[in-house]
Amino acid sequence: MGGIIMPAMELVRQGVRTAPAPEAVAKPALVQQQYENVPPPPAPAPTISMGQSKGQVLAAFGEPQRKAAAGPKEIFFYTDLKMKVTLTNGKVTSID
Repeated sequence: MGGIIMPAMELVRQGVRTAPAPEAVAKPALVQQQYENVPPPPAPAPTISMGQSKGQVLAAFGEPQRKAAAGPKEIFFYTDLKMKVTLTNGKVTSID
C-alpha cells in the first residue's frame, strides 16, 4: 500500500472497519434525560371579544369577583385581571 490512500469502498471490501460519522454516534442518555423533565409551555391566556355571550365570558374567565346589574346591563369585575366586562342583553358590549 506504501502511502497510497485507499477509497472507502476498497476498505469495506477488505473488511476494514471505520469509525462512524459524528452525526451517526448516539447521543448520551444524559442529554436526552435533561429534556424529558422540562414542562410544556403554559397555555395561552383566555380571550373574549365583543358580541360574545355571557356563557362564553364565564367559560373563559370564570365567575367574576364582583357583579353589578342595571336594567339590561350587567358588569363583571375581574379584579385579579384588572378588567371590567359590560354585557348588554347577555352580549359583551365593552371590555375595559
